[in-house]
Amino acid sequence: VVYLSSSLKGNAQLNAEYFTQLDKKGLIPNIVNSLKVIEPKLKNISLGVSGGQVSIYGDVGLKTKIPIGFLGEGIEKLLGILLAIEANKGGIILIDEIENGLHYSALPQIWSIISKAAQKNKIQLFVTTHSYETLVALCQSALKQNNKDISYYRLDKEPDTVTISHYDFDTFKAAIESNWEVR
Repeated sequence: VVYLSSSLKGNAQLNAEYFTQLDKKGLIPNIVNSLKVIEPKLKNISLGVSGGQVSIYGDVGLKTKIPIGFLGEGIEKLLGILLAIEANKGGIILIDEIENGLHYSALPQIWSIISKAAQKNKIQLFVTTHSYETLVALCQSALKQNNKDISYYRLDKEPDTVTISHYDFDTFKAAIESNWEVR
């Protein structure tokens, strides 16, 4: 089981380890292609060390490569998710507040990329969000891919307990289409 925090800022070392594993297998070009949904100018990514800190650098056609985080939190977040998915075949990945750093307009494409990568690698994802736009984008992406392997769990806090409600994809879809509050 791999846990990815809401910011992914603390995962630089883990991302470097995953990057190295995947680079040895020649899988980095696939990840670069997926990252282009956020940064179309991205040509390649590589690993580097500066001041004793391991970082992933991106080539966007400038004179020098730049730390991937300089391209925005969204690309750094998607990179961390894709590295974890590719490096942990058959595993479980927990992603906290997936929406952090991601622009709402790119969410349907991002869900599609993550979903395809998870299916290819037989990964079970558990994702949290407080964003209605993120849930709408998930529903849109799932419908486009004809993917009904989605369950939705809602936690409601009551005075002395927390109630957990489970919804299958069809119920989730109906709630989104009816603009019901699902967060």
